[in-house]
Amino acid sequence: MKDYLIHGDQYCVNSKATLEFFKGFVSDNFDNNKYTTFYWKHGDLLSRKQQSALHKYCTLVADSLNNCGMYQYVKCDIFRDNDDLVEVEWTQDSVKNLIWRPIQLALYPSVKSTAKLKSHEVTKVYEMMHNSLAKRSKNNVYVLFPSKDNKG
Repeated sequence: MKDYLIHGDQYCVNSKATLEFFKGFVSDNFDNNKYTTFYWKHGDLLSRKQQSALHKYCTLVADSLNNCGMYQYVKCDIFRDNDDLVEVEWTQDSVKNLIWRPIQLALYPSVKSTAKLKSHEVTKVYEMMHNSLAKRSKNNVYVLFPSKDNKG
């Protein structure tokens, strides 16, 4: 059975027909390789490409914030005699953890990981973040979410 719908290393089983195709894929894979590890997730969660797009978006936001001089401020006790805040450039991780995640948790408190978000939830978090950044930066930070049409 070689006629199954597979995309890279992902397989969506959402009907009896695709279940049968997947069973054939597993059987053929075992026959050919004798050892394979399968991973799965339930529901309409993000694909690897969508997860990569989210990380790319956070990188683009970090670059945009830094380019327009909107840095983050980090408390640093070594500078207690003056101002204990240090201006630090944004990174992909700091955007994800200090901007994206608080919005995500406010909207979806039970979803702690971005990998557990559904596509429509990513859209909602993005819209809130995008609009807030555009407003606070007076449209200097205007980053579209990466897609096939908009690679960033």
